[in-house]
Amino acid sequence: ASGFLTETQLLQKSAAPADLKSVFRQLIEQLQSSHPEPAAKLGEVVDEMEAFQLQTLQSDPARPLPLQLMLAFANGPPVQLTIRRDSARRPQEERAWDVDLYTRNDAWGQIWLRTRVLGIDQVGLTMWAEREDIYALAVKRGHLLRDALREAQLTLNDFRVIHGQRPQAVAASPTAGPGRLIDCEA
Repeated sequence: ASGFLTETQLLQKSAAPADLKSVFRQLIEQLQSSHPEPAAKLGEVVDEMEAFQLQTLQSDPARPLPLQLMLAFANGPPVQLTIRRDSARRPQEERAWDVDLYTRNDAWGQIWLRTRVLGIDQVGLTMWAEREDIYALAVKRGHLLRDALREAQLTLNDFRVIHGQRPQAVAASPTAGPGRLIDCEA
């Protein structure tokens, strides 16, 4: 199981054996204060492993690139992040990246964002907010997002805020299983 991420295990709440990268990360954490040089070397090894995994995924340009990560925070609820790339068979200007972000928070309720980046400067954003006050706040401040993207030389083509829960098709999408690189569907 070496080299595979444990985010899937965290998402599925399973207690599978630790993979090699997790062991390296634990060693890095323990060594950082007393032995910073070996900890840095182990960090480089983990970086190289992850870079190799991504290069392996990108070796077939006709295949879409789905990544699914669970970002854990010490001071807040986890955030589920999914990144997908359209197939390389499409022309560059028609290819899109979809970035889905989902969290459930006591202060905000359920929030799900889908950002679609088309080409190099076209952006679309759809937000589902479970709570009405968060929905109203997003609608009210949508112009700030458009302005911020314009400053970054990006164009917000589409901005929609929907009061409701995230679509069931996304909520029920299969999660990456064991044996997949970086929680990817290959």
